[in-house]
Amino acid sequence: CGFETDVKRYYPYSTFASNLIGMVEEDDNSVGQTGIEAYYNTDLKGVNGRKTSYGSRTDDSGSVYEAINGNNLYLTIDSSIQYALDEQLKAVYKSSGGIGAYGIVMDVDTGALLAMDGVGYKGNYDLNNRYALNDYYSKCLERELQKEEEDCRYLSKADIEILDRIENPDERENTKRSIIKKNMQTGMWNNYCVSELYYPGSVFKPFLASAAVEEQVLGDDYKFCCNGQIAIEDRVFHCHQLRGHGWQNLKEGLMNSCNPFFISVGRKLGREKFFNYFEAFGFTEKTGIDILSEEGGSTVNYYTVDKLGAVELASESFGQSFRVTPIQMITALSAIANGGKLMKPYIVAKQTDSQGNVIHETTPVVKRQVISESTAEQVGEMMEAVVTGGTGRNGYVAGYRVAGKTGTTQKENMKGLYIASFGCFAPVDDPKIAVLIIVNEPQGEINGSTVCAPVAAKVVEQTLEYLGVEREYTEKELEKLDTQTPGLIGMDISAAKEKLEKGGFKFKVVGEGDTVVSQNPAGGHTIPQHGAVVIYTESDSEAKMVMVPDFNTMTPNRAKNYALEEGLNIKIVGNTTGTVYAYDQSIPAESEVEYGSTVTVYFKTTTGVNDFAG
Repeated sequence: CGFETDVKRYYPYSTFASNLIGMVEEDDNSVGQTGIEAYYNTDLKGVNGRKTSYGSRTDDSGSVYEAINGNNLYLTIDSSIQYALDEQLKAVYKSSGGIGAYGIVMDVDTGALLAMDGVGYKGNYDLNNRYALNDYYSKCLERELQKEEEDCRYLSKADIEILDRIENPDERENTKRSIIKKNMQTGMWNNYCVSELYYPGSVFKPFLASAAVEEQVLGDDYKFCCNGQIAIEDRVFHCHQLRGHGWQNLKEGLMNSCNPFFISVGRKLGREKFFNYFEAFGFTEKTGIDILSEEGGSTVNYYTVDKLGAVELASESFGQSFRVTPIQMITALSAIANGGKLMKPYIVAKQTDSQGNVIHETTPVVKRQVISESTAEQVGEMMEAVVTGGTGRNGYVAGYRVAGKTGTTQKENMKGLYIASFGCFAPVDDPKIAVLIIVNEPQGEINGSTVCAPVAAKVVEQTLEYLGVEREYTEKELEKLDTQTPGLIGMDISAAKEKLEKGGFKFKVVGEGDTVVSQNPAGGHTIPQHGAVVIYTESDSEAKMVMVPDFNTMTPNRAKNYALEEGLNIKIVGNTTGTVYAYDQSIPAESEVEYGSTVTVYFKTTTGVNDFAG
């Protein structure tokens, strides 16, 4: 007997960025199978050592070649931003009832990916247990097994032909399960953000607006009257606003996400110029990102200029009739953000050898100047108006100017099933990041404005805060800013009460002492104006505890008043204009917390944000 040396690849972060990182073959750790592992396989695996000999001689006259270790890869992915994105995608995947949620965060100046993730269908999996189906596929497996084979989305015609040749019922059923599970595993290992094609819908409209501004085809006084629909040859295209939007200019058409308006823009531009910009923004080619299995670029996904008839041009003008990948979309969006330059996206920042020497460092690549800086600036300001007063208002973040666009499209040949999305960049005056959020087949609420925009807002806020980008508040935002609690420890109780009363704070005193020995929140802590504070006058006093209410569906004022009644502070986040309601909170309802604690409550609206013409 003896020992045999074996090497096994271990991934310490398990599911973290698994579709991005990829994996090696199970039986050969030197062969990358998916993701970065496969794309950079040659750089990672190194070269085995070997010894040569001459003929049958067994002496040391042969040559010895030392092994060469593989290189180390340093990714552009920031683990903190990746984690923030991952948490938000998990939350919306659960709350939306969709089959998958996906997101990308990109550095607009360089094209470097700061985060990329997916949950559910074609979503993350355990790299250390690759054959175990994730939550989505595990639930889906039994449902698919109950379907007729022709209706099963995980059985191809070739698979069915194989099953038809099996006569034994038990063997056929076991084989069916095995095939479906294998096909699910293959799908689970894919990276949706680079390998899946989808209809972008209204998120495409800023690119058409960019082309119209650059080519000056509309004129400063151009307006179009939307009456709810527009006829092009034998087709009638509808607006989501059935009664129409009336007369609109380009900015208003984008804010309202009006399909007839953008059909009119496409006609003004003409098919040749339309296709030139469609091509220039990168929708006819792969981005060239350094991840395996990138899709896109094939003419089966869009109409070439010679096939762009009046109907096709109209349909493509509002993001239908062509398919793109998420990485194509965010790369094009970043071109508007960074002054019109289309960058080549990348994921590996540098490579080092086993001694730590840098042997390659990625230099950002400008593929081309798509639009002028002035055009990019104008369109960026229009997209900001979408967020401040249009269909994208749920993407609002106080103190950060966000430019965005919503999208909602019906899936091909799947009535009642939709793709919701929201693309944005921020801050508008000096863009740092672009964010794209996509939810596959949301249930109930289907619009990108209500499903995806709130998610993007959270990711934008957390990312910009993490990157140290200072907030710049408007006058209206300053009026609503929180205040800081005064430091009260050591003060006479009567003086402390007087200070709190003058500051307009609600407070509670615990203990019979004459001096403040502790307080919650602590001095200098940020809480809403007129918030709640508890002061303790005895060191052994038990903390005053309260139950966190369920703020779901409450208005901001109702939530704030209710919180104060319970002795809690709330931080209001999200859109608060128009008819809005709470949809999430940082501390679950019925949790017990100390009096004076702060609960973050998130708000959004369903009024005036629809962008889908069903």
